[in-house]
Amino acid sequence: MEAVLREHGIEARTSKVEHWLDEEDRWDDEPPGETWEEEELDRGFAPWEVRVECASQQEARELADRLETEGYKPERRFQYLIVGAASREDADALAQRVHGEVEPGGELVYEVEPSNPFAIFGGMGM
Repeated sequence: MEAVLREHGIEARTSKVEHWLDEEDRWDDEPPGETWEEEELDRGFAPWEVRVECASQQEARELADRLETEGYKPERRFQYLIVGAASREDADALAQRVHGEVEPGGELVYEVEPSNPFAIFGGMGM
């Protein structure tokens, strides 16, 4: 393409590629930054988690052992497991395979006692 332009005495120039920064309501030519998922991974947290309820502690132990052989690092809590995933797609695939539920992970989720409606106020009304 450049050779054709040179034949006609035209010099090709490139311009910067811009993208819209919605939060700042402006265009920018810097490369897009990390996603929140990448930021969580950089901080050592899994951005997505798969929670798997098991029928018994033994079943949870066996599933945790199997997932560890596949390279996962499951956290076992009595009869359920929490398994971190790097992306929503990875979490969905794992959840489908082990019959779990996908949740945002890392420091985004705080587990509270569901029977206490005042848990968000620091436990008032317990």
